[in-house]
Amino acid sequence: MENKTIVPKIPFPRYTYKEIIEKISTEFNINVEFGEDISTEAYRKLGEVLPGYYYIIDWPTSSKPFYIIPYKDKPELTESFDLQKGYLELTSGGTRVHNKEYLEKRLEEKGLNPISFESHLRMFDFGMPPHAGAGLGIDRFITVLCGLDDIREAVMYPRTARSAYSLKIYYEVCYDRRLFKSWKSHCKCKKVGTSNHQIWNSIN
Repeated sequence: MENKTIVPKIPFPRYTYKEIIEKISTEFNINVEFGEDISTEAYRKLGEVLPGYYYIIDWPTSSKPFYIIPYKDKPELTESFDLQKGYLELTSGGTRVHNKEYLEKRLEEKGLNPISFESHLRMFDFGMPPHAGAGLGIDRFITVLCGLDDIREAVMYPRTARSAYSLKIYYEVCYDRRLFKSWKSHCKCKKVGTSNHQIWNSIN
């Protein structure tokens, strides 16, 4: 590999979400309203001035999932973070809601129906300790470490528009007899089947 892996210095810098959107506005003239997601364009610009590892903390409650807990003294902000390497988000995490009643309230605040999350909520009937979590995008991390141009180079079986599985999902979601002719042309099937099994065989 041409790129050398450099061990970063710790602790990583921390910036609040508010500081980041102010920086984006001041230095790049890109306006991000408080509560909005940061655009790819803005992240790319941010990576030019912050090429290393850094945290973005204190994300707005409106932009985070229902299970991330807000601060008690600042309910408009959440106990959450994103770990960045330049423009690329490597991981996102935060303190989770562990109280069932409060979780149901958060669902309703997000316009979601708690009944749709019945199986998830049921776990909380047995007690849930305070906890936090994060998910690392290992493929993104490999992309950074190896200096790759495309994240698909870091995935053993990348999902692409041409993959058979994607076409299978496309068919199952979008299939309609009125659209079958155009769908058949799209995936270039040689066989004309009327059942899922026949269509799937024709793709393979």
